[in-house]
Amino acid sequence: MAIMAVLSLLSLSPLALMLPFAQRSVQPVTQRAEPTRMMFGGGKGDGGEGGFMDKLKQAQEMFNPEMMKKYTQVGVRVQQLQQELAQTEVECSTKDGGVSVKISGTQVPISIEVSDALCAKGVETVSAELTLAMKQAHARSGKYAQDKMKDVYVELGLAPGMAGQ
Repeated sequence: MAIMAVLSLLSLSPLALMLPFAQRSVQPVTQRAEPTRMMFGGGKGDGGEGGFMDKLKQAQEMFNPEMMKKYTQVGVRVQQLQQELAQTEVECSTKDGGVSVKISGTQVPISIEVSDALCAKGVETVSAELTLAMKQAHARSGKYAQDKMKDVYVELGLAPGMAGQ
């Protein structure tokens, strides 16, 4: 049976074999190939992120001995700052002094004091004032820590934006 199929194909003319292909319509190619990416650099005109050699140069600049010394200084100063912030108390009170909240520079609550006069105003009032004082203390503590971190970066001659600004 397979032999018969081969013999029948051999008896066909080349034109008959090409007929299925000739009936297809030719469509123009509208897709563009992706730009060639250079393995070791080059191709900078395509707006890409650069090649391997560019990235290698950036890594060398990032990990040069001077920058490694800076990174070590930053690590030491950040540890010192964390210890300092843990010992720092940030206090925040409501307008009428009904609630007073103390929170550490690392945003750990230390104490909350509620006045008898505020307690006499009811549970909802105490809850609202307490929530307000906690949010204010949290925000003030975070801002204080952020400002201190910014000072560390400026002190070490690094960009202030690296401190999360």
